Amino acid sequence: MNLYDYLEKYLEYLQVQNYSGATLENYSFHLTFFFKYLEKQNITEINQVSRKTVTTYQKYVYKYRKADGKPLTLESQERRVGDIAIFFSWLVRQNKILFNPARDLHLPNVHKRIPVNILTVEEVEKIMAIPNLEKSHHLRNRAIMETFYATGIRRLELIRLKVTDINLETERIFIQAGKGNKDRILPISKRALFWINKYLTDVRPNHTSPNDEGYLFISKNGNILDDRTTAKRIRDYIKEAGIKKSGACHIFRSTMATLMLENGADIRYVQEMLGHHSLEATQLYTRVSIVKLKEIHTKTHPAKLRRDK
Repeated sequence: MNLYDYLEKYLEYLQVQNYSGATLENYSFHLTFFFKYLEKQNITEINQVSRKTVTTYQKYVYKYRKADGKPLTLESQERRVGDIAIFFSWLVRQNKILFNPARDLHLPNVHKRIPVNILTVEEVEKIMAIPNLEKSHHLRNRAIMETFYATGIRRLELIRLKVTDINLETERIFIQAGKGNKDRILPISKRALFWINKYLTDVRPNHTSPNDEGYLFISKNGNILDDRTTAKRIRDYIKEAGIKKSGACHIFRSTMATLMLENGADIRYVQEMLGHHSLEATQLYTRVSIVKLKEIHTKTHPAKLRRDK
């Protein structure tokens, strides 16, 4: 078996274990990246991979630069290296190799960073005004951004939305097998539903194919959207709006969570909206939600109450 045969068997195993499609895609992407590195080292058999091989690979990942010249984030480095360790652990259990060459790898120490690129309400409106609504794909993209802003769902969750997951009457959307393979039902704003309905009425029927799979947002050819292309389109809108904050789809998620907390939402409800497994992940947004804290500080801090002499 060659390297990619093992990958195929591994993905089949994960599928049987009911891992989500997003998880399968991530493992496939990270392991394919690793295999391409192995090929450059003239390694074509899985039993040729040594401890030194994976150690050298970890250094390669650390030094790797993307097309824009930027390094991978620590989180991305941790996932790419961590996923191969899990893969080799599976190979050991399947008796395909004698030991896990990645067993003793020390993964990068990833600190959970406070989100910094949060949009203001005014900035959101500037971005929403950019798409040329006379063009069908721009109207679709407006509906996509409104959905992100209204619900805070993840990029892959949005791409996998089906038309039947949207309930215009009850103003809810159904997220099937989101992160952690969990379903959830979320409220969605009337404004977002307006744009979704307009897209469903004026745009989508003109792009469906005979093999329509029912995805809500589709390409001009009627196919499911590409997640990276979708992110690039939104990033372009943000730049065109003159907003110098990095991010694309996820920036709407962070913005929604932060603004809801600033407006008094209970953190447990925000946790449910975001689909976070633990409250700890949601609490990161409370650290940037300082409007109320600033207001109380201004009113009550003794330095503010004293008159200058």
